[in-house]
Amino acid sequence: MQIEQYRRFYELEDKHWWFVGMRDIFCRLISNIYKGNKKLLVLDVGCGAGMIMKDLEKFGKVVGVDVEDAALKFCQKRDVGDLCLGSGVNLPFKDATFDLVTAFSVVEHVQDDISFIGELNRVCKIGGRIILSTSAFNFLWSQHDLINGHKKRYEKNSLKEIFLKHRLVIEKITYTNFILFPVILLAIILNNLLKRSCKGTVDVFYTMPKLLNGFLTFILKTESIILTKFNFSFGVSLLCVGRKI
Repeated sequence: MQIEQYRRFYELEDKHWWFVGMRDIFCRLISNIYKGNKKLLVLDVGCGAGMIMKDLEKFGKVVGVDVEDAALKFCQKRDVGDLCLGSGVNLPFKDATFDLVTAFSVVEHVQDDISFIGELNRVCKIGGRIILSTSAFNFLWSQHDLINGHKKRYEKNSLKEIFLKHRLVIEKITYTNFILFPVILLAIILNNLLKRSCKGTVDVFYTMPKLLNGFLTFILKTESIILTKFNFSFGVSLLCVGRKI
């Protein structure tokens, strides 16, 4: 991912509906699991521009690792926790170090996803959890995936199979961004039919009118409440919680 992409994320992820809403889903889920525990040692793999790390600090000490030095420089601007340059398939940490390991929108960038999740498992303590989100359904493949260097999109069974391969107990697996799924699907179909091509190398996360941005944020925040009790059978993204035994 290019430095301009990280800059765009850094500028938008504290207010853009997608980033704000998805972080609300992640953090509400973690809060529901840990019931006020604020003493966790958390590893955020693929920490990007650092906004998720900032939110995770409410649960304890956070360590961020990313393969791109450019990402860590933007994390430093946010004055977040400890940072480390490293690959998710060869994490520079001892076995059984962290209470919680997160990887939000990372595994789709990795060629060897089995080894990647195996590394998350290795550095997680017994009884600790791995929380991972990724892009869902290959039929939703679009220029967004190409620009971001995605290798694949996932379905529930394919991700579940990898977690079980590493003997992780799956506590929750659900699709997310369910309400907007029909709209996004239609937009992708129309775009593919028109065969639009993007000559740039930076993904498009446009700023939008405040009212619309607020409405879309509200939709995802509503989903985050529903997801504490129920799972969705389809959606744009996929979320899985695994516990190490």
